[in-house]
Amino acid sequence: MKPRIFLLLAIFILLCPLVIQPTSLDVEKKFFGPEDDDDGDGVINSEDAYPNATVVLEKLDETRSRGAEPYEQNQTLAMELAALLWSDSDSDGWADQSGTALSDHCPTYPGESFRLRQGCGDIDGDGLPDEMDPDADGDGITNDLELAASTATHQYSIYDVTDVPPDRDYDGMPDVLDLDDDNDGWDDEIEIERGSDPFDSDSNPFNLYFGISTGTFYLSGEGFTQEPDDDAIEFSLSWLLSALSTELIIPIGLIPIYLFFWSVRKRNYRYYENLIVEANTLEELQEIELEVNKMVRERKLRTFQGLVLRNAIETRENEFSQDAHTEEE
Repeated sequence: MKPRIFLLLAIFILLCPLVIQPTSLDVEKKFFGPEDDDDGDGVINSEDAYPNATVVLEKLDETRSRGAEPYEQNQTLAMELAALLWSDSDSDGWADQSGTALSDHCPTYPGESFRLRQGCGDIDGDGLPDEMDPDADGDGITNDLELAASTATHQYSIYDVTDVPPDRDYDGMPDVLDLDDDNDGWDDEIEIERGSDPFDSDSNPFNLYFGISTGTFYLSGEGFTQEPDDDAIEFSLSWLLSALSTELIIPIGLIPIYLFFWSVRKRNYRYYENLIVEANTLEELQEIELEVNKMVRERKLRTFQGLVLRNAIETRENEFSQDAHTEEE
């Protein structure tokens, strides 16, 4: 009995696959041939952003037209590149896959940069990604200077070309930070002090009076020039008038006083010098010496002038002594 049961079970197991047909457990599978995946990267053409060489070359032309480095127009190389690429999440032309000529360094953010980093934000279109661009918005003023020119009530945007601090002379330095707003070579502080217009390049301290230039600079080794230079010496009417109206008026005002005392002392020195030469006796020389000492004490003669006169007196005394000794012989 038992052998029959085992025999029937064996027959049932062998016939079961032929009797039971797959229904809900059957999963339909699709197989794609070469015609559905041109570059053989495992992604069908309809879902592949870079399905073949033609598309890759078109993408390269598009990105290179923005200024990126040229890429060889070679179908074989393009097909090899296509096999490495298949998606572009941000649709900016740069592929999500890394390590190729078309790779996107910012795959989740659309951008057109192509210098240093590809496919990142580039507001001014200069090829540099905004985060690496010293002038992100391309307004001619660097990011640092825009921020430095900002105030407590307004901060200039480094990403907005219309939000830019004033720059009258277009030298890239905001007026609030620019020491020479009209770019004429004269510092604003000096122009304001002297009375010329710091915002007008045709107005400077030299041409304030009479409609002509009333000053010049002297630069050692180069001579005279009209161009301002920190190492040059200025000779001008505006400097003189400014000096007379500022703290320099005291030392300048003392010049005439100094010249007066200098001339008086020089005149006294010449007077006693002549007396010494014309003296005929030792007694006269002794009187002159007493007067010279008094003049030095009263500061009507400089100390060195008194010393010179005393030496002259001694010389004359020696001459008198020699004359007297000669007469006795």
